[in-house]
Amino acid sequence: MLKDGFNILFTSCGRRVSLLNSFRQAAEKGGFKAAINGADMRGQECAAGQQSDKAFKVSPVYADSYLDELLEIVRAENINLLVPTIDLDLILLAENRAIFKNAGCTVFVPNLPAVQIARDKRKTLAFLESAGLKCPKIYTLKQALASEAKEFFLKPWDGSASTNTVLASGSDELEFYANKIPKSIIQQFISGQEYTCDIFTSKDNEVKCVVPRKRIAVRAGEVSIGETEYDEDMISQCQLLAEMLRPGLSVLTVQLIKTSAGELYFIEINARFGGGAPLTFKAGADFPLWIMQELSQGISQAPESFQAGLKMYRYDSEIWG
Repeated sequence: MLKDGFNILFTSCGRRVSLLNSFRQAAEKGGFKAAINGADMRGQECAAGQQSDKAFKVSPVYADSYLDELLEIVRAENINLLVPTIDLDLILLAENRAIFKNAGCTVFVPNLPAVQIARDKRKTLAFLESAGLKCPKIYTLKQALASEAKEFFLKPWDGSASTNTVLASGSDELEFYANKIPKSIIQQFISGQEYTCDIFTSKDNEVKCVVPRKRIAVRAGEVSIGETEYDEDMISQCQLLAEMLRPGLSVLTVQLIKTSAGELYFIEINARFGGGAPLTFKAGADFPLWIMQELSQGISQAPESFQAGLKMYRYDSEIWG
């Protein structure tokens, strides 16, 4: 357990100013001392770097030196909590959790099997099916071309932030994108309202809270207008998902679609904070505070409910350097 407060390092911090500030506010609320630090390939030359107590420039995630650079920062700065903000280093960090632990640092990612399921959309859909949850069908190109369906979603099976995700209409578009998008999978198109559900699980795999957020407007793969909504069926299905995934102390960001008939189709699982997570925090589900409580006290004080109907409108702002 962490006894002397939290010296936190956010990786690929980039534009995650709101997430960093949420941890800073949670520490104050919980009576914890906290230092908020950021690591990014731009170092201090990014918005979150400007808002960090200290900012560190590191190599891109895929560089051979990336892990060693993070470990050097952890050891030199006595970092005791490391929080990733994007998908790209999740498996690397999960695989090397023990190395960070030996350096006195908790890596806030789910356990490795859960991350592997979340990072490979083929494994995600297989897991969802095994859990008895509805999800879009996956087609081969030949199957899709022979199908009566006219629209399909194509995306890389290891993609992130909706990069190279397209809706193909007709056989010509389908063949074009199937050959253009690397590592692409072809999914059944499901029409309906998009939702994101933020799930908090304890170190004992207890599902502490599920908060559904309606994705009213999206920009570059992240919600720009969202609203919390209490949906008992959605919450119970997400709870089942997390119970079967058994990720340990973690946050899961689950995306799904609710059809006009009320059916729920699960699309993907992200093993990290989503861009719209501050809406969940504001609605009373203070995940950053619960993380600190779990690590310092062994238990989190999660409330029984959250504020439904709370809307968030995101916008760009400025930081002057």
